[in-house]
Amino acid sequence: MSSLTFRFDPPERPKKKKFDKRLVFDLLTNYLQPTAKERPHDVAEEIIHHMRKAGDAEHDKLAELLVQIATQIPYNHVSQLKLVRIAEILGSPKENFGWIFGGTKFVKRTRRLSKLRALVQDEIPFDTFKHAEYFINFHSFCALLSAGSLWDTNPSFAIRCLRAAFEDRARHDDGGSVQGARRRPYGFVMAAAQWIFWYGQALYKQVTWSDFGNDPITASMWQCGPGYKASGLARGVLDKSRWEFWRTGFQTAARESTYPEECRILASKAACIMEQLERDTVFSR
Repeated sequence: MSSLTFRFDPPERPKKKKFDKRLVFDLLTNYLQPTAKERPHDVAEEIIHHMRKAGDAEHDKLAELLVQIATQIPYNHVSQLKLVRIAEILGSPKENFGWIFGGTKFVKRTRRLSKLRALVQDEIPFDTFKHAEYFINFHSFCALLSAGSLWDTNPSFAIRCLRAAFEDRARHDDGGSVQGARRRPYGFVMAAAQWIFWYGQALYKQVTWSDFGNDPITASMWQCGPGYKASGLARGVLDKSRWEFWRTGFQTAARESTYPEECRILASKAACIMEQLERDTVFSR
């Protein structure tokens, strides 16, 4: 697998005794190279060593740095998994740090990477990403995080992305820009496919049964987009009908001749995974 090239943005010179963002960037990106042999716990320990005098604001900078790096890793590169593992270690509950780092000083000062979840929760517009592929890479990272051990299993992020791809017509309005109109829809489809690849099984279990939707606030976050409402198929906020609507969206995208081949392939694979989950994941009633 080819080596990765990362850009540090923005360049900055750390103040004395402050979190050295560039140093941590170098530690992470060296570890993420395919040929790197470092253990993730060793890299995490070295990062934490440079943060022992840092406060909550510096942990927030670390979260921002993780997102910055994640957007630059191709969505299908194994280093996405490596970065997620580092995030899980750095964001572990305090009680999990003792056996890793053998000290209490840091344990008392650290906290979970709450900023990381906030960054993922933010509705980051497509056009804020420097490159279309960064948007797709970002969602690969988010889907892998959501399927991992850092957070509780909540489908909100997945629903938001799938809604953007197949339900929110307004998101595909680029003010008459032909280039934008062609680029944005397939970018959303490729991003949505990441949620099926890495989070699809968990999402299907929640479609089969979930108590999340009983909360009015949560239900409002999962509201159906105008495209789904107009279809006449809308029944609930998370059910088989909506799942099937998304699957049909992927199947349609797989046949869309104006989309690039890479998008059509991903859409076809996502639709196949959804079909297989429907067929082979069986719950008694």
